[in-house]
Amino acid sequence: MDYVIELTISAATSASSPETDSFTAPRGVVKQVSLYFPFGCAGLVRVTINHNERQMWPSNIENSYNGNDLLIQFPEDYRILEPWNRFTVLGWSPGTLYDHTPVVRVTVIEDQAPAWARIIFGRLLRKGM
Repeated sequence: MDYVIELTISAATSASSPETDSFTAPRGVVKQVSLYFPFGCAGLVRVTINHNERQMWPSNIENSYNGNDLLIQFPEDYRILEPWNRFTVLGWSPGTLYDHTPVVRVTVIEDQAPAWARIIFGRLLRKGM
């Protein structure tokens, strides 16, 4: 399933008070992440993506994505073990004069394994096997 967020970021939004939007995804695997920064963002619009409370992309928490008429797209193989998961897109744009709307797309393949298999697999992962 593809989850798409078009996050409108108001002009001069600070990093300390970012615009946010979120979606809830089922247990499964994140297979692809893409971000599009339309022309005019001029590298001033910043975006990160959190899974629950943890910043996932970019994985370096001191960093963020930015661009100008730029598509950033990468394959992923991030397994989601919890039954329901909140992904939040955070965006800010200090020093801008206009609103901007970057687009974030996350592709999640829902886990179709039977419940007993998920339980055993989850226990093995937690034990480090």
